[in-house]
Amino acid sequence: SLGSFITVRRSKRITLNTTVTGAGVSDDVYNFPVFVCLRPADFNFASAHDNGTDVRFRKPGGAALAFEIERWDSAAQRAEIWVLVDTVFGNDDEQYFEMYWGDDDADGGADGAAVFDTANGFVGVWHFSGSDIPDATGYANDGTNGGTSVGEGVMGTGRDFGAGEYIEIGYDPSLNVSSATLSAWIRIEQNVGDWQAGQMRVWDRCADESPAGVDAGPFGVAVDRDDYGASGFTNDQPGLRMTGTDQLAYPNYAFSNPGAISSTVGAWQHITVTAADDTARFYVNGVLDTAVAEIGTLNTNTRYARIGNTPNLNRGFEGDMDEVRFSGVARSAAWVKLLYESQRDQTPFYSIE
Repeated sequence: SLGSFITVRRSKRITLNTTVTGAGVSDDVYNFPVFVCLRPADFNFASAHDNGTDVRFRKPGGAALAFEIERWDSAAQRAEIWVLVDTVFGNDDEQYFEMYWGDDDADGGADGAAVFDTANGFVGVWHFSGSDIPDATGYANDGTNGGTSVGEGVMGTGRDFGAGEYIEIGYDPSLNVSSATLSAWIRIEQNVGDWQAGQMRVWDRCADESPAGVDAGPFGVAVDRDDYGASGFTNDQPGLRMTGTDQLAYPNYAFSNPGAISSTVGAWQHITVTAADDTARFYVNGVLDTAVAEIGTLNTNTRYARIGNTPNLNRGFEGDMDEVRFSGVARSAAWVKLLYESQRDQTPFYSIE
């Protein structure tokens, strides 16, 4: 378990860097799940249990850190792990924690619900790390597959969405929030001019089964082009759209700037949309694109959610997604920046030695 003691036979230090040579985050970030990727250059997989059950993490003083093993594949020599750090210090390159392993008697201590704690605002976290689609949080908002398949991800595997495919999240009261953050890695695999009805839903809930229910649904996020004239987008300059408040009804949705989303087919992009204090904020690759004021109060209902499509219209996302998260708090700009920087390929945020 998290607090159990095991015999330390081997260890490595994981050093965090939030200075300008690392993640470039100047503010402290609290209760942050740090992504740790192990590959043969960093770790001798033959020295640990085949499923990583002897691995633990701790602070320099010895206090145990909660962690989740998303994937441990000794044969392929790949592992993806999330470690909860209570404070990631801004503009710092000396902070570290330790990974240790090698006790033959150690049993598994991983606990995703402790890492993605609902007390820290997490409502749903979907890693897309296998054929099943579990939620890592204690709410157990697990996904039901609507035709998607395991595909390439940014940090391991992701999900591939074809036309009309989706992942459904059954209704749970935790889905109704007064503030929200939706984040995801997306890779569009369709020329923007061919998007279904000009928009592709990343996260959506509707009020009922009729098209009119779209406007009354709770918080939703889509990538959009020029079919809604109010957006100002063109096929060459798509962007992000947020729906789901008492003030955001067609055509007065909240939009990012035109061109916020790259129209390049096959390019991974990290998107984050927050809603709180009457303001929507749109981030792309960790950078604030725009803030839209006077959005009103988020709607609630008793409907299910879908990743990659809308419950009552054909607005499918075609491409790949990875690491979709929904929270009932509005994450700070520093959090969003660190989210992107800590997960992107060849990140300078951490080193293993």
